[in-house]
Parts: sequence; C-alpha cells; structure tokens
Amino acid sequence: MRTFLLLWITQSFSGLGIMRRMWRSFMAAQEENSILIRLFGAGKGSGAAFLFLILAFAGIGVCVYFRHNRDIWELEKRLSK
Repeated sequence: MRTFLLLWITQSFSGLGIMRRMWRSFMAAQEENSILIRLFGAGKGSGAAFLFLILAFAGIGVCVYFRHNRDIWELEKRLSK
C-alpha cells in the first residue's frame, strides 16, 4: 500500500510539471480578447483552470458513455440488494 501511495504522489507531481509547462504556455499564447482569457484569465492558475474544464467534460463524457452499459446497471441491482 505504501508503494502505491508513493507512486501516486510521484505521478501527481510529474503531472503538475506537465500542467505547468503545457497548459500555462498554451494560455500565454492566447490573444488578449480570446474567450479562454475571458473565462480563465492570463496569470498563474489559468492553465490549471483550463485543464480542470477539460477534465470535467471528460468525466461527463465517461459517465454518459457508461450510463448505457447494461452490465453496470445489473451490477448495481445486485449490490443494492
């Protein structure tokens, strides 16, 4: 269990580095009047806010996709008994 936590923390920090480099530079390349700048701003944290928006839509997509899976509904019926 400790190994799993250590790997999880390590991956989290490397993910933060990727987020800083990729999304912050993406937001810095936007024009001043773009909709992304209006929504998230242009300073620190704007790339993270944009990433959270992408993750939110990915989560919604996954939920909608698996909502139509009959096996998941059967599993829920079995577990709720």
